[in-house]
Amino acid sequence: MSYVVQKDFTTVPNFLASEHMIQKTRQATTEMSNLTENNKQFIKGGTIYPSNDANAEGIVFESVDVTNGNTPISVIVAGRIYKNRLHTAPTEEAMTAMKDITFIDAPAMERSY
Repeated sequence: MSYVVQKDFTTVPNFLASEHMIQKTRQATTEMSNLTENNKQFIKGGTIYPSNDANAEGIVFESVDVTNGNTPISVIVAGRIYKNRLHTAPTEEAMTAMKDITFIDAPAMERSY
């Protein structure tokens, strides 16, 4: 007997400006959820962790399901990030608090078709 589950997620544009980064494991809570899909709660990749203020430590690397409570997540604490592609636009306080992350604007992309 097979068991098939379909999972649908919204896509997040690539916000990494470089493959060189440092990630740390942090704890995510249901209260931090900023996206609900299919009756499930998620923290979307590109969200400022834990809050978008002077307490900011980093950026959530990939979307994570927190429906069932606290879960470990990967948080980028150092690297180069396209700030205009993040799920949550970082405040000036947050960018100052994340000293080891360099924020740059993503170049405009045009398709030939």
